[in-house]
Amino acid sequence: MTKDGKIEVLDGSRRRKSCILAEQDFLIYVAENIDTQHAKFLSDVANAHKPLSLYEKGREMQAKLDSGEITDQKGLASLFQCSEALVSGALKAASLPLPLLQAYPNVTELGRPTIVKLHKQFFGLSDKAKQTILDKCQADGAFVWQRFSEMGEAQITKQVSAEIENWIAELQGAPKATATKAVDLVKGRASYTRKGQSLALNLKKVDDVLAQEILQFIEGKLK
Repeated sequence: MTKDGKIEVLDGSRRRKSCILAEQDFLIYVAENIDTQHAKFLSDVANAHKPLSLYEKGREMQAKLDSGEITDQKGLASLFQCSEALVSGALKAASLPLPLLQAYPNVTELGRPTIVKLHKQFFGLSDKAKQTILDKCQADGAFVWQRFSEMGEAQITKQVSAEIENWIAELQGAPKATATKAVDLVKGRASYTRKGQSLALNLKKVDDVLAQEILQFIEGKLK
């Protein structure tokens, strides 16, 4: 408040606009005898903030696409002044279910590689398996990150990623590939393996003359 009784608002133009749009009162703190140095300090503090997470950026970008204001990722990259790779990562983050993101202690700290990997793994599951993962993320009324104690945030983030990857691996239950057994054609000299429409020959003790004859024979058959 100035000496003549006027109130000068140092910061809050966006909050003021949101209150106007929401038709709500715009409440402010009022103090007396604020000099220029104090005013600058208060403005800097009011504007201090963490950068938006990929999820938050992705929500903004997806809203632009949904509204038709922007039609593709190239347009988003131009509007938000970032790379198309970041746009792709942000949109992937926005498409992930909130319970999956809440498994982490701080969504803001999730980088693009983690988001891209999580997106690929999660959306590679069936609908039933996806729901199983989400149920695990909310089991016992606690977030996954709360199940790890006495760790730093970075370590907890790694543990959560490992836990989710283990759950996904268990649900996928991919059978181990079995090696194709070779079939003896001439014992000790020739064998072959067959996989689908592919045929692999393994020949031993073949001199140059015999090799040339065999190659010519195969060439003639496959022409």
